[in-house]
Amino acid sequence: MSIFSKWFGTQEKQEHTMVAFATGTMCHLSETPDEAFSSLSMGNGVAITPDRPSIVAPVDGEITMIFPTKHAFGLVTEDGIELLVHMGIDTVNLKGKGYKYFKEVNTKVRAGEKIVDVDIDVIEKSGCNPIVMMIVVNENGYDFTYEANGSVKKGKSVIGRYEIKETMQ
Repeated sequence: MSIFSKWFGTQEKQEHTMVAFATGTMCHLSETPDEAFSSLSMGNGVAITPDRPSIVAPVDGEITMIFPTKHAFGLVTEDGIELLVHMGIDTVNLKGKGYKYFKEVNTKVRAGEKIVDVDIDVIEKSGCNPIVMMIVVNENGYDFTYEANGSVKKGKSVIGRYEIKETMQ
């Protein structure tokens, strides 16, 4: 905290980044082929069509849940931001087939740390879309901006930024 912040009771803006959770081609969540996600009714975010199997943490946080069907997991940051990483469309029907987890619930992870491998061939041969979506389900007082569409590399490419919302005094 700076001396200015102490004297005037203001909070310094601190920008946080989110990294690509997969290697592949990124788009905004509104451009995904599933109405449940593209409508943004669950929250805002991005999606990546993966060309490699590894899915990594987009932020530092704690894994709070792994769906029994293994097609999705939840993360919470220290700032209380809740993220859902959903791997594939209609993959709930695979009942866990094609997913290998390296982390468990209540495990702390760092941005870029591997959480799960997705067998893209199994997903596609089952008639499902392998696109991986990250949904911010609870912004917890932060403003989010997302990077432009394009090619991204897991753990390296910045896909979004967030900072505390400015409040009117």
